[in-house]
Amino acid sequence: MPLLRNADKSKISKRKNPVSLDYYRTAGFLPEALLNYLGTMGWSIAGDREKFTLQEMIEAFTFDRISLGGPVFDLVKLSAVNADYLRALDDDGIVARLRDWRLSDESCDRWYLSCASASSGWTSSCP
Repeated sequence: MPLLRNADKSKISKRKNPVSLDYYRTAGFLPEALLNYLGTMGWSIAGDREKFTLQEMIEAFTFDRISLGGPVFDLVKLSAVNADYLRALDDDGIVARLRDWRLSDESCDRWYLSCASASSGWTSSCP
């Protein structure tokens, strides 16, 4: 597989660029959007589709569709792919993703306890 590059065509560096999957999850990127986007880096599915599932990618993968040029990791394009996946979710899907991402019972409890603690009182960051 070709080496991913920054917008300036330099090599992506783990010291200078966010490369951890946890970073992208915390930033709100859906796993399937990130997988889909990374799947287009240096490879294309027949028909030049840009949105596909992991199963479709597995079934369509062939080595002759790998491009040896250095693909550019474009955060704006990744954000657009992520937005497409988010728009495709129904209301229940959005709520489920929000709960998994930031609004789990545990994270809400931590937030409430930090805001309501008797020693600190309510702060400007708490409603």
